[in-house]
Amino acid sequence: MGILKEQLERTSRPLYGFTVDSVIPQGTIRLPIIVGEKPRQATIMANFVVIKGDSQYNVVIGRPTLQALRAITSIYHQKVKFPAPNGVGEIKSNQYEARVAYSDALRGYDQPGRQESRMVYQGAIEDIDPRVQEDATWSQPVEQLVEIRVDKDEPTRVLKVGSDLTPSHRVEVESFLKKNLDVFACNHADIKGIDPEVICHSLNIDPSYPPKRQKHRPMNPERYEALKEEVDKLIHNGFIREARYPRWVSNPVLVVKPNGTWRTCVDFSDLNKA
Repeated sequence: MGILKEQLERTSRPLYGFTVDSVIPQGTIRLPIIVGEKPRQATIMANFVVIKGDSQYNVVIGRPTLQALRAITSIYHQKVKFPAPNGVGEIKSNQYEARVAYSDALRGYDQPGRQESRMVYQGAIEDIDPRVQEDATWSQPVEQLVEIRVDKDEPTRVLKVGSDLTPSHRVEVESFLKKNLDVFACNHADIKGIDPEVICHSLNIDPSYPPKRQKHRPMNPERYEALKEEVDKLIHNGFIREARYPRWVSNPVLVVKPNGTWRTCVDFSDLNKA
């Protein structure tokens, strides 16, 4: 945008809600915003918080700016309308580009050059990447992979290496992998766990919150068999154990994976309230 970093006003207030952790902004700046198309345009000044990070959004405009525009949003119509000097201006959404941007965000899409500073303000309107083309292209491997057998006693235990490796490098890689097989987990039984003295997971909940016993949710036979198979596998591998107390019970939830199998989740809604 041709804006020098010296023009940013320093701030030490962290920004929450855009990453898994708080972000210290690079600074703030006040810039003009022109919305709408001629002759129904409106221009206002808005404060932006500049952060450095990867995002599918270039700019996020929040409620203070919408209030200054006196704008009315309609999710159903995918439009924003606002009063302008020559009538009522509007901003239209492009449904195809919005879907592509949303799909990219779910896949953790990372485009070259997107590591630069982002200007964001807590809010609501998304700016679609202008580089989105008519035909969305899915990410592909940089090279084909080939399987190598690393365990003579277990033929199903294989690892994959790049097909573009030179013969000498491939021999070195295979030798290195076979010497360090203990770090690979080909099934749940191979996962030995971590010493609690190294790291231990805990739930940061309110101890005064009363335990909640959720009402049992019935399942159809297909889901019941899938759940039973998953629970038996976890018990067999020592990941979970049976606990006999009815004070706190949370329902399992089954969700279909892209490959058609079932993913087992847990309804932690009552735990999240605590």
